[in-house]
Amino acid sequence: ILERSGAPLFRDMAIVGARIEVGDGRVIPTGNVIVRGARITAVGADAAVPSGATVVDGKGLTVYPGFIDAYSTRGLKIPDAKPAGSPPDARNTAPATMWHGNRKGIRSEVIASQALDLKNEIEGKRTQGITTMLLTPGGGMLSGVATVVSLAGDGKVLLPEAAAEMGFRNGSGAGYPGTLFGVTATLRQTLADAQYYAKQTNPTKDPSLDGLRGVLTGQVPALFNAAAGALAIWYL
Repeated sequence: ILERSGAPLFRDMAIVGARIEVGDGRVIPTGNVIVRGARITAVGADAAVPSGATVVDGKGLTVYPGFIDAYSTRGLKIPDAKPAGSPPDARNTAPATMWHGNRKGIRSEVIASQALDLKNEIEGKRTQGITTMLLTPGGGMLSGVATVVSLAGDGKVLLPEAAAEMGFRNGSGAGYPGTLFGVTATLRQTLADAQYYAKQTNPTKDPSLDGLRGVLTGQVPALFNAAAGALAIWYL
């Protein structure tokens, strides 16, 4: 099902004659694992090998399910944040630390699938039995769009826009919004700005607000980094 320009990203493959740990407590002493496209389609003692599939002799080997790293900020090379604009004249308006144009912690334009840097990650992760990862920019309030990658070969993108990460930290130290109340207000205002922006016929280009279009239309879920060790995924 994962195709690019009509060409499949993965070839059909069959691991035959291996001892298989299914992952739910069952063990198949001698069986086959069938992979078609990007999915395991059959596991069993008599699973049929598709015509034309690459066959791997599994005799004497044990096949285990791969682990999924469900949240990682490693393996990405995130571009430096661009300034949102010139600081305002503090004599006539709010100081720069309070100015909404600074958008501290707002990086919703960052797309993880376009910032992959996996060369130093794949071997170590595969050694640990990890086969798939969700990579996200991390940090801040609106961190960008996470992606799901397979660690097969040099790494392959399975889901380019898996979720837009959101959080309750400004990610920038002192200054507004430095409290949970301020962060929540900024999140609400930014999403409201994105809704207004999306309704305009010819708005001034704003990459951060553009990056929220998928969330607003329900095509991309929002992944909330609620606290250390806790994640919540919501569809808005």
